[in-house]
Amino acid sequence: MVSARAVLARREARQAEQAALVRETGAPLLSLTIVAPGPEKDGPAIRAAFAAGLRACRDLLAARGWAVRGRRATDAPTGPESLLAVAADPTELKAALVALEDAAPLGRLWDLDVVAGLDDAGLPVVLGRRALGLPPRRCLVCDSDAAACARSARHPLPVLLLARDALAAGVDVAAARAASGLAVRALVVEAELAPKPGLVDPVTNGAHVDMDLALLLRSADALRDWFTASWLTGATASGDDDLRARLVTLGLAAEAAMRRVTGGVNTHKGALFGVGLLLAALGAEGSREPERACARVGVLAAPLLADWLARVDTDASHGSAAFRELGLTGARGEAASGFATVRTVSLPAYRDRLAETGDVDDALRWALVSLMAVCPDTNLYARGGAEALAAVQGWAGRVVRKRPDPRRLATALAQADAPFTERRWSPGGSADLLALTWLLDRLGAARPAAETCAGEGP
Repeated sequence: MVSARAVLARREARQAEQAALVRETGAPLLSLTIVAPGPEKDGPAIRAAFAAGLRACRDLLAARGWAVRGRRATDAPTGPESLLAVAADPTELKAALVALEDAAPLGRLWDLDVVAGLDDAGLPVVLGRRALGLPPRRCLVCDSDAAACARSARHPLPVLLLARDALAAGVDVAAARAASGLAVRALVVEAELAPKPGLVDPVTNGAHVDMDLALLLRSADALRDWFTASWLTGATASGDDDLRARLVTLGLAAEAAMRRVTGGVNTHKGALFGVGLLLAALGAEGSREPERACARVGVLAAPLLADWLARVDTDASHGSAAFRELGLTGARGEAASGFATVRTVSLPAYRDRLAETGDVDDALRWALVSLMAVCPDTNLYARGGAEALAAVQGWAGRVVRKRPDPRRLATALAQADAPFTERRWSPGGSADLLALTWLLDRLGAARPAAETCAGEGP
């Protein structure tokens, strides 16, 4: 653990060392340090990234024919450092180093500064990207300005550390970010779809007095970094036991972050569990292939289900009561099955309906009512017991058997909202599985760029 005071002291010492080497050699300096957020500034991952950076710099200098006139290495508590005095034009040197940072897989971890000389007070003059009209350094997690992300504390520290270690291990953080963006989009698509009886949509809050669409959208966005972290955890875990343990810790932190945004309201706990597992499986498999990812989810979730079943008789939760009365295993059971309900019911329903009508919103509505007809929804059980679950499944089953056209389907869903809301029936489990349905479809098949979904841009 390195204190902020130690970091500042090392920064001052580094400036003194830089000034001394400039006076000694009369040449501009290449300064290599490692980007290390948080209190841990050293370790195997940082050392490996530093060694790779030093090799890359030496190769670059050799390729350009730039001689090294002096050098200084420091093994400080804040991490390894290197100073190289280079016989080169400082502007050309900085441009070459920026290109190296931006092109190399480990480049986001390397902080390659150029000291162009000393000012009138004898202090080092560091040549920044902005002075050359070059783009700013990219964040470890996203493609935004790293300095801006740091100033605003945009990304939670655990996510930054995961990204740092993943980059050092050669993991594609951009793939993790892309998957998390797709996952957030899935939650938004589900939230903005209307009508949905008993559920929040752009028209009504349904059976929910504590949330609305705006809250759901804020909650979904708050999970973006944590979804990225789920993927990275899958990609960097040493095995399924390690991955499972790390996901439990990560899930608790993600839920706490979600509740801070929502004022304590449970907006996406179920979705966080299912989507988080799916993204972790995608990272572990290194593939967007849905069948492989779902199979891995089943492997990861089976012990979680077994642990829960071992204590279900003494647990006072609604989920345990649903198991004792009806044998419902909820989100854990669905995950342990590899999302069997999604794979065998809603995903085929969505794709078939989309092929039939060409209407994405209608296909989503059809997938939703198909889920409601069979989903052992513990959220419904918590709100109305076995009677509510049976009533909703019966209603949805009748709608499915009639196979209404898009207009009649939308009408049936809209007309059901009032009685659902009056009884406080909210098929939240089906809503979570609908988001997974859309996500698995997008993972499994590319869609035309012009296609849009509920609330989705081109």
